[in-house]
Amino acid sequence: MNFKTPLLLSSVLCCLAIAQQTEPAAKKTAPQSQPGQIQQASQGASDVKITRAVVCLNVNEREPEEPGNVFPPEVKRLYCFTEIKSSGDPLEIQHRWYWKDELMSAVPLNVKSARFRTYSAKSIPSYAVGDWRVAIVNSRDEETLQIINFEIK
Repeated sequence: MNFKTPLLLSSVLCCLAIAQQTEPAAKKTAPQSQPGQIQQASQGASDVKITRAVVCLNVNEREPEEPGNVFPPEVKRLYCFTEIKSSGDPLEIQHRWYWKDELMSAVPLNVKSARFRTYSAKSIPSYAVGDWRVAIVNSRDEETLQIINFEIK
């Protein structure tokens, strides 16, 4: 067992403490992001649209708190908050957390209604400074819906 295996296992276990909303979002809000933070990854004909996605320090009452694209190395945990609009059929997305170009964890999230908010959490190891990204992926067809880039520095 190399040093990456326990780290990956602890990251996956940490991310299993995911809270998901079981009722539709209250109202539509415009995407909120800082320049360069969010990247539309595909222009496919998907019936799944990301209406809002941010990396933040906390999620409270199904809303992100302190979103950003640069976080200090002392941060212990970050959240990826995602608001989704879809056909309403049940589906699964994944939050794939990457440090540099290494997949650190993949968190499956069930989308249960046409308007849905959900999030995943990722423990950030103290040594993991530098470039990070979260790819939001439709599990059904592996379509990358959006990429959020951020940095630990």
